[in-house]
Amino acid sequence: MVEQGDMITVRGIAFPLLVVSKNEYNKCGSAIVCPILKQQPDITLYEYIESDVLSGYVCCDNMKLLNIDERGAFVKGRIPLVTMMDILGKIQAIFDY
Repeated sequence: MVEQGDMITVRGIAFPLLVVSKNEYNKCGSAIVCPILKQQPDITLYEYIESDVLSGYVCCDNMKLLNIDERGAFVKGRIPLVTMMDILGKIQAIFDY
């Protein structure tokens, strides 16, 4: 099972992904993810992340639901909790009114 804050790769997807859904949800075999791109995207809701394993821009407004059990995921690392909180704040801003 993947966990919130995991940076993963998935078969058939050329770029890494960040798991943003909560661990309880991920137990169902699916996860909500955001792409991690190498170049700064032309959008307003992104967050730069950097780790020993990879770095890039998390596209916070490009969430996708993936069936992780069927597609397979390989965990490449984790981001710090404070960074995850910043990303979740940007995602929440999409739905606030």
